[in-house]
Amino acid sequence: MFKGAYVLSRFHDYEREWEVLSELLDQTLFRRGRRGEWWERRALIEERYMWQTDTSMSNPQVRKKWLKKSLETCELALQDPDTHVIFHPWLQKRLLRIERGLGIPKAQQHTFAHVALRPPTVREFTGIRTDERDIGKKSAWRSTRDAAKEVSVEELCLEQYEDQGWKGFHSENGIITTIVYPVSIVRLKIVCIVILGHSVSSATRGF
Repeated sequence: MFKGAYVLSRFHDYEREWEVLSELLDQTLFRRGRRGEWWERRALIEERYMWQTDTSMSNPQVRKKWLKKSLETCELALQDPDTHVIFHPWLQKRLLRIERGLGIPKAQQHTFAHVALRPPTVREFTGIRTDERDIGKKSAWRSTRDAAKEVSVEELCLEQYEDQGWKGFHSENGIITTIVYPVSIVRLKIVCIVILGHSVSSATRGF
């Protein structure tokens, strides 16, 4: 059913898509991990499209009606325990934008300062590229330690970090999974060996 909602969006049948999403969100047993995605999509439809097909009142009034509906959807989404945290920033931004659009007084608007992320620390490294830009080809850079040596951009950054006293590696998470999985297996083997050893020693004492 939720796949059908995507098809409806491609055909720009937003009213029917909104109905499908509402049906999905009314239940809490099926695909709970996707609820954040459904909430976000329904809020977007209510904010941008639903007022265009609603002829129950004048244009300004119907637009305000659906903006309020989108606002309520964002509030419900943020209160839903099944809404993944990755959807919170988008829902919060949409909610604040709608509140400004509705002219809600500042004192009555939501605030998310207590959950706002701190700005990241920006670190910049410069280097000399030794090859021509070519799509699909890994770039080559001049090493800061040996002018005749070519290194990748990751190795270039690691060299500059090492000059500052750091030690590092580049693996794109490969090293993490390499360490975590064997550690889990080793722990399981240790537990089995300990249990087996205890059983053997107990049996020996019995004889």
